[in-house]
Amino acid sequence: MPRLSSANPKYCYHKASGQAVVHLEGRCVYRGRYNTPESRANFDRVVGTYLLNHRRLLDDPMSAGSLAARPSFT
Repeated sequence: MPRLSSANPKYCYHKASGQAVVHLEGRCVYRGRYNTPESRANFDRVVGTYLLNHRRLLDDPMSAGSLAARPSFT
């Protein structure tokens, strides 16, 4: 059984791409160039939304793999 954690997500550096990254629910969410005011603001927005939604990751419209960016098939 996995160990549950109540620690807040951390602002991390992805060395290969030079981007800021936060790990939520086993997914890497990239927030732009590391240590810039824009990436810090994006990090705060994503983590705030994540915590407000009871630690559930909603589909982020700014991410490349979001549902809003995908075509809908009928």
